[in-house]
Amino acid sequence: MAMKCFVTISLTIGLATLASAQNPPTPDFSGTWTLNLAKSKLVKGSPLISETIVIVCSGHTMQFHYTTTRRDYTYTFITDGHEHPVAQYQDGAEMVRAAWKKEGTEIALVVKSKSSNMPAFLETTGGRDTWTISSDGRVLTDKVSSAYGGEVSAYDKR
Repeated sequence: MAMKCFVTISLTIGLATLASAQNPPTPDFSGTWTLNLAKSKLVKGSPLISETIVIVCSGHTMQFHYTTTRRDYTYTFITDGHEHPVAQYQDGAEMVRAAWKKEGTEIALVVKSKSSNMPAFLETTGGRDTWTISSDGRVLTDKVSSAYGGEVSAYDKR
């Protein structure tokens, strides 16, 4: 009986350890972030001169409030890996799937988007944002790829 109890406890501890190793803690992006143009690689002709993002994280919900030279807007992402609408338009909706993924040595927030009114050839590619944070927590990077190309935006924490 003691041996059976020992095996059961050992198995439980082993499975708990394995589960935590497969799901490393996710980084906290909360805070105010300012675009650093010198560190960024924006698409040629980008009208972006300044941008600030205020990020609030709570469980699986992340709210990104953008203030740019042209407008203010907010996106709310649910990082459960399922599709959720982030914006409604007259002729469709923008859908995103956000999830934490291990990318090399980093844990990244990967956001894939598509619009319900996109042409079929773009529907399959959509867009992909890969958000990472530096090891010291001071630089947030967004690598964007889409059918139109890609860019890298770097933000410094205020």
